[in-house]
Amino acid sequence: KEVEHAMLPQTLQEALHAGIAEDDLRDEDDKPKHEDHNVLAINYNQGAHANNKDRHTPNYFQHLALGIDEFFRNHPQAPLVIAGVEELHPIYRTANNYDQLVDEGVMGNPDALGVNRLHEEAWEAVQKHFKKQREKAKEGYERAKGGGLYSTDLQAVLKAAHEGRVMDLFIAQGTHTWGKFDPVSGNVMMDGQVAAQDKMDLVNLAATQAILTSADVHILPPTEMPDGATVAASMRY
Repeated sequence: KEVEHAMLPQTLQEALHAGIAEDDLRDEDDKPKHEDHNVLAINYNQGAHANNKDRHTPNYFQHLALGIDEFFRNHPQAPLVIAGVEELHPIYRTANNYDQLVDEGVMGNPDALGVNRLHEEAWEAVQKHFKKQREKAKEGYERAKGGGLYSTDLQAVLKAAHEGRVMDLFIAQGTHTWGKFDPVSGNVMMDGQVAAQDKMDLVNLAATQAILTSADVHILPPTEMPDGATVAASMRY
C-alpha cells in the first residue's frame, strides 16, 4: 500500500523549497492531470522545459534519499526497490545512501504499470535480492568455519546472539525448541526442565536477539541448511 512520510518530498519544488520557478517545471500544456499530491508525477518531455527538469532531478533525488533514510530508520533491514523510467534509475542510485537498495528495479512509469504489477515485479526483485543475500551468507558461514567462528549448538548460538556476536543466523523452516534461557549464565533448560508458564521458543528468542544486534536471519528449507543443522550461526568474533 502507499505510505506517506513528512520527510519524503512529493514534488521538485517541495524538495528544493520552492527555490525554482514554476516555468522551470511545466507550462500550461504540461500540468499534472490530477491533483492527488500523494502521487509523485514528474513528466520528462522533450524541449526546454524537460531540460530544466533534468537539471533539477539530481537535487530532487538527494532530498528524496534523505527522506528514505529517515523513513527506514526503524527498519534498517527492509529492502528498497525503486520503480521508474529507466534513465532515472542510475541518477537515484547515485544519490542513494540506504544500504538495502535492491540491485534490480522496476522499469517503467509507475502510474502506467499500476499497483498490482508494481507489487508483482518489486516482489520478484526482492526475492532475487534475498536469494543473493542467502548465498553470500552461506559462503560467509563456510569461511567462518575455517576460523572456528560458527556454531550449530542452540545454547551457544543463544549466548552469542545475546552478546551481539552473531553475524548470520540460519534456521530451518518449522523449527521450534521450547525451554528457558538465562542470559546471565548462558545456560539453557530444555522443555522437560521448565514450568509451563516459563517456557519460550528458544529458536524465536535467538532470532529476535540476532535481529536486535544487527545480524541477518535466514529461514531456509531443511535441505538447504548449513551442515544439515536445524540452527546454525556464523560469528563476528
